[in-house]
Amino acid sequence: NKDVFSLIDKLGNPIVATSVNKSGEKSLNSVSEIEEIFFGIQILVSSEKMLGLESTIVDLTSSELKIVRDGAISM
Repeated sequence: NKDVFSLIDKLGNPIVATSVNKSGEKSLNSVSEIEEIFFGIQILVSSEKMLGLESTIVDLTSSELKIVRDGAISM
């Protein structure tokens, strides 16, 4: 999406998010759920393809991959 790349370019940093939820609560799986919980969002970019699982988090700080949290992408 050219708008996202433009925003990243202007910020000078990547935009990163894992899952969309408040700490300790279930992940939100639709744009309408996100807007209901996080009202007032200025920018929301969605592919509408939400897997319903939390993000997989991988530690890449060493030469060996380490799964920190299992999620939608299996390794």
